Amino acid sequence: MLWLLAWCGKVKSHCGIRPVDPRTKFQFEAASGVGWKKPLSAPGFASPPVPNYKTDQFVTQPIERVFAFFCDPANLLLVTPPSLNARIEAERLILPSHSTPAVSQCAATGSTFTLTMNVLPYVPVRIQWMARIVQWEQNRFFCDTQVNGKIFRHWYHCHRFRAEQRPSGMGTLITDDVDFETGKGALVNAVVAAAIKQNFTYRRRAVQEYFAQQPA
Repeated sequence: MLWLLAWCGKVKSHCGIRPVDPRTKFQFEAASGVGWKKPLSAPGFASPPVPNYKTDQFVTQPIERVFAFFCDPANLLLVTPPSLNARIEAERLILPSHSTPAVSQCAATGSTFTLTMNVLPYVPVRIQWMARIVQWEQNRFFCDTQVNGKIFRHWYHCHRFRAEQRPSGMGTLITDDVDFETGKGALVNAVVAAAIKQNFTYRRRAVQEYFAQQPA
């Protein structure tokens, strides 16, 4: 999803941390895919809608195992398209203060990561991106935001997890909810939205294949 944005032009960015509670209800105008999200505004302040991508995925695995997989930064590269040749160049890991052994290596609130990746698939010209975990609650959610980079003017990604019983068995519903803004106008936002969808299509397949190999 990132190489298409780099193609559209470099953006000087500095994203502050938006005080969004992932449990807050938003008005969302698309059940799944790209839409517009209208966050609740502070009194006297009208927040404009922002582009949003949202997708759900169900796996027949316990929520503890699923959450532990996603919150471990070592697994990020397993669900990133190999053509981007992404690498974690630096990390500052803040471990959970109260947790079970299953999430002892998870990146909790305050953790930061610096990644590099190819501007274009298989083209060894690289861009850098720094992200920070800003909210974290074991077996429920964690959220990350861009801190520094030339990718987005605004990026806020919440990963949510919920145990569910379905005909296929007990498992976990994984929800990815991404607010983003390139600062380059509606056309570039639309191009980036398509790239984000492409990236999550790969991620869904990688996640499904990974958990299919794990014991139920």
